[in-house]
Amino acid sequence: MLMQLGTVTVYIHVCVCSALQLSHLAVWGSIASWFLFLAIYPYMWPTIDLAPEMVGMVCRYWQLLLEFVVLSAF
Repeated sequence: MLMQLGTVTVYIHVCVCSALQLSHLAVWGSIASWFLFLAIYPYMWPTIDLAPEMVGMVCRYWQLLLEFVVLSAF
């Protein structure tokens, strides 16, 4: 009985750890792809005529991101 409990506990631990790793991969991959999209899309706007309000937002976006990182450090 004790051996079965130990086996089940190890199995649950392995499942939870692998699920946690997949969650981390999904979250950080999503954040990275969003930053990549926001860095590339404003330069492609004339070709893809969608969301014209994003033209010229690159400098402002990176400036606000830097300000947020600096201010959140304090």
